[in-house]
Amino acid sequence: MTRTLFVLLPALLCAFALAVEFQPIGFESIGMGGAGVANARGSMAGYYNPALLAASPDLVEVNLGGGFGVREYNLANNIDRLAELDLTGAVQRIAANAPLGPNSAQDRANIQEAQAILTQMGNQRNTLGIMPTFTAAAQVRNIAIGAFMTSDAGAQGVVDPARTALIVDGGGGNYYSYNPVTDTYGLSNAATYNATSLEFALNNNLTYMKLDGLAVLEVPVSYARRLPIPVGTLAVGVSAKAMRGITYRADVKIDTESGDIEDQLENNDKTSSTIGVDVGALYIPPVARNVRVGIIGKNLNSPKFERVGAPDVEISPMWRAGVAMDVGKQVGFAADLDLTKNDRFDGTESQFIGGGVNYHPNGSLSFRLGAMKNLANSDDGLIGTLGIGIGLKALQLDLAVQAATKSGEYDGRSIPRYARANLALVSRW
Repeated sequence: MTRTLFVLLPALLCAFALAVEFQPIGFESIGMGGAGVANARGSMAGYYNPALLAASPDLVEVNLGGGFGVREYNLANNIDRLAELDLTGAVQRIAANAPLGPNSAQDRANIQEAQAILTQMGNQRNTLGIMPTFTAAAQVRNIAIGAFMTSDAGAQGVVDPARTALIVDGGGGNYYSYNPVTDTYGLSNAATYNATSLEFALNNNLTYMKLDGLAVLEVPVSYARRLPIPVGTLAVGVSAKAMRGITYRADVKIDTESGDIEDQLENNDKTSSTIGVDVGALYIPPVARNVRVGIIGKNLNSPKFERVGAPDVEISPMWRAGVAMDVGKQVGFAADLDLTKNDRFDGTESQFIGGGVNYHPNGSLSFRLGAMKNLANSDDGLIGTLGIGIGLKALQLDLAVQAATKSGEYDGRSIPRYARANLALVSRW
């Protein structure tokens, strides 16, 4: 899978109206089950909820970090194996050798294994998602500016389960069924070929790999203000953001060599710019000043990004709510819930609920633990999260990771269905 991941990285960067996934980025929230709408009160407020700037515990906070996430469902192992078996080449040689043969023992063995793989793929989901992120943000009092890059590069294995038979076009209006066990051909016809042939599916883009993705760099300027209300404390915040997006979209052969995928995407990328608006609110009840309730609406103006040979990608508004509670000065709890169901570029959906605890015994050390679950897709399983921050308050190194309890298999090894890691430097005054 390593080869597949690094080849797809250039493809991060598709269309329909969709609410893209609310990705956990930055540092603290990743380790707390993705929660941030009511507790990301510093430099990450411009991403999670600008209203949190009205409750920032520090005068200044600056952070710089990057992360990487992967979702994998039965695809990486299959496409790498099909490439090794040279599926397309084997089918072409078997067709060229009709009706007498012979075919090599290698092609005969390869086509049987490839046929079994495709039959399995036709009866299950086969997707891969790659999610690099980058953050650079600063908060001063109730104002923040940042640069947040989120990416979702998706790959889907599309297999026509009705067309896996070894029937080939021998030319001149002749069609032959092939038995790789005996290396013999039998007569067939055009109707059977069109309805059931693997060669027909490969040649007519009915069995293929779909690559689709969007990378967005957003630069928000965020501001929050407290509003006088008779009961409790209410703050509202807004982020006005410049957005630069890169879209990719291509269909490639399902056994495309990993090293050739980037070439297949040539001239299929498009870069465009637009603006976006996020609005958030934060409420602190009068009888529990250690409790915060937040809500954020992102991309409320439905920003659009251009796409090669297809309609624009329109990002629909997404909504998320959160709650946080401090217990003394050393412990904090937080939880978030997606109020909208969001789309991913691997064809799946997400609607997360998650939360966790943050224990910070002093200004130079913090531990975080949490969990999150995708309510829209049970294949993710329960995702455990963990984070640690260590160093002086003025310069702290922070590491956060996430991993699903459900696992798949690649090259004989067990791998989590979902995993993410983030490393950041944080400074507070």
